[in-house]
Amino acid sequence: MATSSHSYSSAFGSFLVTETSGKHHDMVETPKVPRPYFIIESLEPSVETLLKSNKTTFLPVNTSIYITIGCIKALRLLHMKGFAHRNVQPAYFALRLPRGGLLSRKESELSDLVAITDLSTCRKFRVNLVKGRNNLTYVGNWKYGSVETMSGKEPLAVDDLISCLYMLTEFVLGSIPWSQLTEKQAIINEKKKVEEWDRVEDEKRNALLINYRNLYEWLRNQPNLLWVE
Repeated sequence: MATSSHSYSSAFGSFLVTETSGKHHDMVETPKVPRPYFIIESLEPSVETLLKSNKTTFLPVNTSIYITIGCIKALRLLHMKGFAHRNVQPAYFALRLPRGGLLSRKESELSDLVAITDLSTCRKFRVNLVKGRNNLTYVGNWKYGSVETMSGKEPLAVDDLISCLYMLTEFVLGSIPWSQLTEKQAIINEKKKVEEWDRVEDEKRNALLINYRNLYEWLRNQPNLLWVE
């Protein structure tokens, strides 16, 4: 069986065509600039599923905090490599269940079980800029996107962490104040009000999260933050 190969070039890269018996052609493309890709581990349950399956619609405060810390840890490598996720939300994080299930682990170990399951919106961001880009098309979910990115500013690592704070708020309350709003500016305005809270309280005015406003203030004073211990 005779086999011959021929190489061709194009504006998109090089091609190798292999002919066998003059009937079949196998074409292999080698692009000049290979597209990056991610191989994602399939994990269940998602954090969103965990929240929705809870009978009380909210999660215990300690559980909420440890899961949120896990989400932040999962974002660490992305941020250290200079990537912003841009679409942080509970549906895109999952728990890597250990043998024996969650009941076999301490609550404090939840943060080590969280993994990102969707990286499709990741983008390289630029640090140490005096002034970032403005008027950008927003990518993400209005429910969890930061005020800055929804207003057209360039997404940074800090914006992903602000999204994590929104998720934490949803975990402990069962919902967030802007969950029923549908207009973009109305959502932005409500987020600004909520970020001024000194603490997050339940219906009986019990404090669930304290130093709440300070968290947002501290993050926004770290515009070039890559990672926080």
